[in-house]
Amino acid sequence: MDRLRPLELLDLPPELLQLILFHCSTPSFLQLSSTCQTLYTIASSCREVIKNHLKRTPGARTSLNDLKTEELFRVLKARTAEHLYGANFHSDLTNYIFKCGIIDNCTSALREGEDPNTALVEKGGSRVLLYHIQSKEAKLRSILEVPYDQPGRVEVIKTVFCKDGSLAVLQKYEPIEESCQAGRAHPFAKEALESYRQAEFHLVTYPDISGFARVPRVTVGVLQPVEGFHPTAIDVQNPSMAVIAWQHERYPLQGQVLMYTLVKDASVEEDGRTYAMYSSKPIIDADPASNILQCIPPIVRLELNDNASQVLYYHPSSTLYNRYGDLLALDTAAQQRHSWMKNACNVTLGHRLLRFSIGIPFFCTHETYQADSYRQMCRWQYLTLGIARHESEKWTIACLLRSEARCRSSRCQHVPNLDRGRRFNQWVAMARLWGYQNSESSLSGLVATSPRGKRIAIANWNVIYIWALNPQVIIEGQQGKEWEYYPENMKSEHGFVELKPIVLQPDAVCFNLKFSQSEDELIALTDRGLMRWDLGPAGKGFKVKKFLDMDAKISMGETSKGSGPAVGTSNLQDVGMIDT
Repeated sequence: MDRLRPLELLDLPPELLQLILFHCSTPSFLQLSSTCQTLYTIASSCREVIKNHLKRTPGARTSLNDLKTEELFRVLKARTAEHLYGANFHSDLTNYIFKCGIIDNCTSALREGEDPNTALVEKGGSRVLLYHIQSKEAKLRSILEVPYDQPGRVEVIKTVFCKDGSLAVLQKYEPIEESCQAGRAHPFAKEALESYRQAEFHLVTYPDISGFARVPRVTVGVLQPVEGFHPTAIDVQNPSMAVIAWQHERYPLQGQVLMYTLVKDASVEEDGRTYAMYSSKPIIDADPASNILQCIPPIVRLELNDNASQVLYYHPSSTLYNRYGDLLALDTAAQQRHSWMKNACNVTLGHRLLRFSIGIPFFCTHETYQADSYRQMCRWQYLTLGIARHESEKWTIACLLRSEARCRSSRCQHVPNLDRGRRFNQWVAMARLWGYQNSESSLSGLVATSPRGKRIAIANWNVIYIWALNPQVIIEGQQGKEWEYYPENMKSEHGFVELKPIVLQPDAVCFNLKFSQSEDELIALTDRGLMRWDLGPAGKGFKVKKFLDMDAKISMGETSKGSGPAVGTSNLQDVGMIDT
């Protein structure tokens, strides 16, 4: 007697297959419909099944009864693609690596929306390679060599995309003692360069990285080191102003934060470069002998906010910044330290009052209305990420929070400024991010939002969570005209939307991530190279590894020490498919 063959899904009659497709989740429905022609035909031709999934999918609640069945199926696929249903299966991954050497994740940098958007440093190297990652391409824009002809060893500590669009490179310089530098420069320039040789840390800024200038205006600034301390975090507003956090080499809880500004009339011009000196001013001093702050947790990241009027501080294992301080409160004459405030705000969530950390808003709306016959008013609404931890019950929740401000139209500048949203202390929970997990590593600030606010990505060690949303609907809430955009199965009993993520598992530790100019293109710096995901519906789940060009052919001459960035073209080479 022949053994019975195991029953397979396609052995079931079409009526049972329709029931399975009707009751399964919408992502599973889409996955099943793409496995074979038989299931695709059933899924795309059964009107009741399609309408059932449309009811459970976010989208405008307009009448679709007049549409044909095939048109309904296209509407369903468009709506699910908008909210990344199944993107964790069909997204294409490209892994970029250096042909020789390894990308230094701790010194490299990413930024959103600009060209170039990636600054990569090779481990142990002194040059910075600028790329633009977008639309399945990685184009080499510039190669920034050490901008001075000086014997010694240069170590790149950190690269930073500045707020004014320039690039800053913090370098540690170890000079060669017995150098035979000929006295070829003007005496003033020679004296300035001699001071520069003795400096340990330099801040080099390149203001023209977006213009790809052949000989840019490079500023080489001297930073006086803090004896016994090493830099842990830096942010730069422009070549004239930077903030650096220093940590004691033996006592991690002793730290300092210094603000650096260029000294006027203390610079020397030579060969298109400006050699300058920075003066420092303490913002935070955690030396126990100072009685200012007994100790502070290590600062692993900091950001200048709101036109350099505030500094945001990150401690290890924090998704959002932990503390902040106002730089405008600094008194130059009195050398007064600024206040050191916690990022905390009370928000009502259902019947609980929770203490949230508030992120910088990523989306805002503005409207002008007639308050009465005499006044026009402007109303601003801000949407941000907030995270709260219940101390006694030991659980954490991530929410999207809304705040608003009103002012007279005559006093309103009518220009969005998301940075100012940090000042508000009245927030309302509008949505919950299901699946958020506490950080499992010392890495901090691994949050990215897409240009139009439709995607939020959070990295947690080797896992990336991405939530898709309609920020316009969420910020308006129940008062909005399109509140029915989200179906009832996605709303909580407290009246806010519950969003579930897709999960990407790159099998690599994520150190930084940003969206490009596209809503569906995510870039991440990992310990296995630079990774780029195409989250769009056209993906096939491919995983490809490619070499980044590191030695482009320069169209305007060869690169040399002391010259500006070398402009080249991309020359990616396929390595092959990534093992999964």
